[in-house]
Amino acid sequence: REWVLAIKVVLPSGEVVKIGEPLRKNRAGYDILHLFVGSEGTLGVITEIWLRIIPLPKRKIVTILALLRDFESAGEVILGLRKNRILPELSEYVDSDVIKALNKHLNAGLKETEGGMLLISVEEDLVNDVLKVLDGKAVEVKVAEGEEAEKLYSLRAQAAIAVKAEAKNVFYAEDIVVPISKLPEAIKRLKEIGNKYNTKFYVISHIGDGNLHPNIVIEDEELRQRAFEEIARMAIELGGSVSGEHGIGVQKAKLMAEQLIKHNGYRVLDLMYQIKRLIDPNDIMNPNKFVELSYKLADSYK
Repeated sequence: REWVLAIKVVLPSGEVVKIGEPLRKNRAGYDILHLFVGSEGTLGVITEIWLRIIPLPKRKIVTILALLRDFESAGEVILGLRKNRILPELSEYVDSDVIKALNKHLNAGLKETEGGMLLISVEEDLVNDVLKVLDGKAVEVKVAEGEEAEKLYSLRAQAAIAVKAEAKNVFYAEDIVVPISKLPEAIKRLKEIGNKYNTKFYVISHIGDGNLHPNIVIEDEELRQRAFEEIARMAIELGGSVSGEHGIGVQKAKLMAEQLIKHNGYRVLDLMYQIKRLIDPNDIMNPNKFVELSYKLADSYK
């Protein structure tokens, strides 16, 4: 959302309005721009968008490949980087089961370790600082740049393809966010939930943002949904969110209600619903989804 400067949107009334300005700073009025961005089509149809674009960095960026000692080390490393005020350009993670799937279906040729693979991109002069954080947590570390680094990120980008092939499409792609400080605990609890349901989660993660994508591979639909909800409630309990990227729609409406009521109180969800009713009184924009459905399901969580 922080990259959106302005939008042109068609309101439910048919009016076309421009919201925001292509300015680096603008404090004129309420910030209704970000009310529409991420509203999942429930407030209007965005037809034009102005984005903030930055140039590619001129400084040299290198990528560190770390094959980790154990599952929990991924969260510990990211927390260690933050404590040392190291903010990578990118931090991506896949667990050991994803590595096996990449090797099996895409011939990735990656070394298989219990802790999975962490990719960290930083300015060249920060490499030694990152290596200190990795000390004792990685069984193998490699510094890559140029085409070699691009190949590693290409494998990361294809992780979901490998998981789909391994799971034969019988899975839910979960999408949760937890505070960085809670990453080690969240990763540990994911492992515990997986053991409870006797399954693997094939975790893919934008780990530097605290954003985790456990892919739930359970054939029984009811059990799969229970695991899905248990993971989301774990994120809520840790002060996180039930969605970082994939949105709410219908599937997570109940969970969003739980999150908002627990973290912010029922009144916040009520305010969101009143905004929906004000802008779309006839309920023609993607009806009965997102905030509207969360509000209707919220009574049992008040």
